[in-house]
Amino acid sequence: MTECPKILIVEDDLELRQSLIERLSHGFEPISASNAQELFTILNEQKTVDAILLDVLLPGVDGLSVCRQIRNGKKQFSSIPIIMVSALGDPTDRVAG
Repeated sequence: MTECPKILIVEDDLELRQSLIERLSHGFEPISASNAQELFTILNEQKTVDAILLDVLLPGVDGLSVCRQIRNGKKQFSSIPIIMVSALGDPTDRVAG
């Protein structure tokens, strides 16, 4: 039996996070975090995450800064695929992501 890919969902909005967990639970193993601190705790404990869904508008440290920290941090995490998730629709925001 094959193991489902682990998707780390980082979203501060509880309702949206639960919706993503529900949708991704069919074929993936969703893991959730509500902020950057939880994300890094999970990464350091899990050690194996196949992808990250990362909200741009997180409380405290924004998602773009978190993405930079992951890319410039521990080598084992720097190649994890990251999908930026945002309600922002401005073209400038899309390019920044």
